[in-house]
Amino acid sequence: MSRILGSTLLATAIVAGTAAAQGTWSTPVAVTAVNSTTQDYYPNVSRDGMTLRIASSRNDLPGYVGGWDINAATRSGPGQSWVGLQAEPGAINSTSNDLSPHVLPGDTVAYFASLRPGTGGADIWRVSRTAPSQPWGNATEITVVNTTTSEYGVSVTDDELYMLLTSGSNIVESSRASTAVAWGAPVVVAELNIGTSQRDTRVSGDGLTVYFASDGNLFVSRRAFRTATWGAPVNLGPMINTTATDRVPSPSGDGRELYFSSSRAGGAGGQDVYVSTFTGLSYERLPQVGSPLVLHLTHAGRPGAVYQVGLSFSNTTGIPIPGVGTIPLDFDKLFEISVVNPIPALFQNFSNTLNVRGESTAVFTVPALGALIGVSFRAAFVTLGANGVDYISNGLEFGIHR
Repeated sequence: MSRILGSTLLATAIVAGTAAAQGTWSTPVAVTAVNSTTQDYYPNVSRDGMTLRIASSRNDLPGYVGGWDINAATRSGPGQSWVGLQAEPGAINSTSNDLSPHVLPGDTVAYFASLRPGTGGADIWRVSRTAPSQPWGNATEITVVNTTTSEYGVSVTDDELYMLLTSGSNIVESSRASTAVAWGAPVVVAELNIGTSQRDTRVSGDGLTVYFASDGNLFVSRRAFRTATWGAPVNLGPMINTTATDRVPSPSGDGRELYFSSSRAGGAGGQDVYVSTFTGLSYERLPQVGSPLVLHLTHAGRPGAVYQVGLSFSNTTGIPIPGVGTIPLDFDKLFEISVVNPIPALFQNFSNTLNVRGESTAVFTVPALGALIGVSFRAAFVTLGANGVDYISNGLEFGIHR
């Protein structure tokens, strides 16, 4: 057995500080480039964070088709302004209301809701195209999930094998064994239906995280494996949720931004699109044996800070630090596995400094060991100041997949 986490620095730095263990969202800012005095709704940010789609009732944009259209804006890089808002070309839009876009990575497949003639009310449809530069092709209705009421708030995993959506006032799920077969009959997801009206799901590409709205507030739920039930939903807190109606959450692919719609005061009018930024630990890519798990470390308030990432098999509460909080890991049972690969090939940037934006990315390549399939582990990071630990991130649990 080989202990493959350099923990000496972290173990000697655990002293009293000023921060608590948490992942937090910043005060939301209106995305003025896409908002108007009409209804601007259903944001969906692309996996690379460079395209923002919304559904809007405005009729003054290039390419306007009719009713509510699905519109898109782009930007040149993280933190840059959104520009060029215009209607998406092709059959994703119609003269009816077209809503709730969810575009898969690669920008050639999209699911959305529409009031065009179908089963009844708003229905779920799918479109595709040969390249992002082409118009969207003919829309196909996903009839098995639609009813004579309304379905919307649809989101789909990257492999197109798992779907979440809102049907009436409930969140339901549908799945299938392969893309060669039809979607299964929808089933109510009891653990996500926590209020009187659930809406607007946004499932992650790996199917392990979902953001959704319930009774005008935004929540997140996670699970380690797609076969597991969803964990208890967590309210995103008063920084995100208000006494107004807050809906339609859409996190960026790296988890560092959250776009959503809100009727709160101070916007352009009606529902407007807002964005909040995250402080803490987020991730990309399904944890699979022999593959890299990309961990995103973010703390805009500590640019240049030294940090260290910890991994553990432990499910215990963690190490309490008086005046700071609790590191959500048990460092008495550090992540230990038998390895053939050299340590540097498994861990990259697990001890480093945050850049000028207060960001860093650490990569853990899960060893190609079959015995690890079905095992779960936890991760967190801390930043270190002159007196030791001065920030403890949220902890995340990961299940290792085939």
